[in-house]
Amino acid sequence: MDKFELEYRSFCENCLLLKDKKLVLYGTGRMTATLLEKNRDFQIVGLCDREPEKIGETLYGLPILSERQAEETGDVVVINTAPAYWHTIFSRIRHWKLPIYYKNGQRAIEHETDIDKNPYWNVTEKKLTEQIAAHNVISFDIFGTLVLRAYCSDSDLFRILDRLTEEIFPGFSEKRKRAGTMAGSDADIH
Repeated sequence: MDKFELEYRSFCENCLLLKDKKLVLYGTGRMTATLLEKNRDFQIVGLCDREPEKIGETLYGLPILSERQAEETGDVVVINTAPAYWHTIFSRIRHWKLPIYYKNGQRAIEHETDIDKNPYWNVTEKKLTEQIAAHNVISFDIFGTLVLRAYCSDSDLFRILDRLTEEIFPGFSEKRKRAGTMAGSDADIH
């Protein structure tokens, strides 16, 4: 069984109580593409995305809905993204008039935010500019944020790189796999 089938089965188990509901999925990325490709158990009526210009478009055969359309069409919203984005997305849509769930089946609820414990809440452009000016080297984790990965998993990319670099760097993916293991990386390489 591949990781995408496992991901789908996990969604099915976690969201079992939502099976008879009309679901609106928040998120239009790879996880939603995988879920919709494999879906045979849920009534998914539409998608939502934070980009307002996408409203009215069709993606994966489903309409991208506005807040109002989602409230009129669906029974619940399921945030179907990586967990790292759940609270950010929930903070954007918490006022919607639909119950909101995460893809792990848990109901999204508001948490009190202690700004003193999270230094990112009060970050301004001016503060960032000052921090950048104070350092010689700045490193950013840009993948999935600023750079689109046009493949489903790292293993797909590594197979492509194997073909492109076979003459100058044979066995790239195997060497990358070993390096990732040594570094404690969770890179998906098969």
